[in-house]
Amino acid sequence: MKTHEKYLSEGHPKTKREIEWDKYLKQAGGDRQKAEEKWNKDHPFKHVSHSEIDKYKNLGTMNGWKKSPKELDRCEEKLHTRGARNLGRGYEEYYCPICKIRYQVDSSD
Repeated sequence: MKTHEKYLSEGHPKTKREIEWDKYLKQAGGDRQKAEEKWNKDHPFKHVSHSEIDKYKNLGTMNGWKKSPKELDRCEEKLHTRGARNLGRGYEEYYCPICKIRYQVDSSD
């Protein structure tokens, strides 16, 4: 598996979220804790129950996507903070309580 640094070094562009995070880190003088506190204040996360998450639109398993769904692109564009829950060994589900979407990632062998 490639590291994110390797991915970027190959010429892939940073995401809007990464560019925004770099700004927060720079404003905090490189202090990650201060940057995280400011980020969390500006991008609050809404906690929801598992039964509520199950009602969200399921975008499927990310591993099978040829292109990311437009719903996820819009969510990322708005810099929403997403949550995650473990569905099993190497199987995670990510969700956005604002956009009411969810998708899975299978990282098992």
